[in-house]
This record gives sequence, C-alpha cells and structure tokens, in this order.
Amino acid sequence: MSGEATKDGLVLRYAGRERKVKAPSPITCDWAIFDLVQRLSQKLGGQLVRPEPKPLLEFALLEDLEFLRTEHRIFASEPLDVEVDGRKFRCRRFVQFGSGILPWTYCLDENHRLVLAYSGMRAYLYDPTAKSVLSLKGERGS
Repeated sequence: MSGEATKDGLVLRYAGRERKVKAPSPITCDWAIFDLVQRLSQKLGGQLVRPEPKPLLEFALLEDLEFLRTEHRIFASEPLDVEVDGRKFRCRRFVQFGSGILPWTYCLDENHRLVLAYSGMRAYLYDPTAKSVLSLKGERGS
C-alpha cells in the first residue's frame, strides 16, 4: 500500500488499484498520533494546561490507512496520578474525540514519553525493559 496527500485529499494505492479520497486538511493516520501527542507535550513544556472546551488540534484521521474519519480533536485533560511499585507519577493527559471511533486517552510522563494509550478494550503500555526490535533482529542471526 502506498499513497500521497494532494490539495484535495488523498490518493491511496493498493494491489494495482488507485483510490482518491476527498479529505480536509490537516490529515494524519492513527499511528502517527502516538508521535503527535509527544511532540505536543514537548511544545507545551512544563506549562500547566487546563482542560478547556477549545481543542488543541483539529484534524481528519485516516484510520488503519483505510478509513477516513473527520472532525477529530485533541483536548488537554486533567493530569492522572498513578502509583507503580510504590512510586508515584503524575501523567499529562490528552483526549482524542472524533467521528467513527471511541475516544482515546494518551498519558505522558514528565519526559514527554507516551506511557499509556487506551480506548475501549484496546490499550498500549510503554515497557522500558522490553528488548528493542532492532536488537532482536541481530540476535536471530547469531
């Protein structure tokens, strides 16, 4: 699968077929949101962001690089206090709402790393002790 952004939307190519999709700008895909919230947190720095009815970002979402979801917004949310192994953390939170998906919540640590993302029955958790995919590739060939 490949594609490109145009002034009118997107051109998606798969298995020799081409599909044109009209889409508003800006547009992103769901996996890019993981990077987006970390950059947004870095941009805000230590600044305390109070939840407001005004979104920090508005965009269209190309879910799974296939389904266009419009009117997506990311808002600041109240910080989340958590305790893990007796250590307390305060996570910065962002919440994503938009057509065609359940709301997503993104929790970031004080270093602006995404440590938890969850929505409905799906969650992604950062594990700093996990082996890198790159290091695993090297081990397989040994």
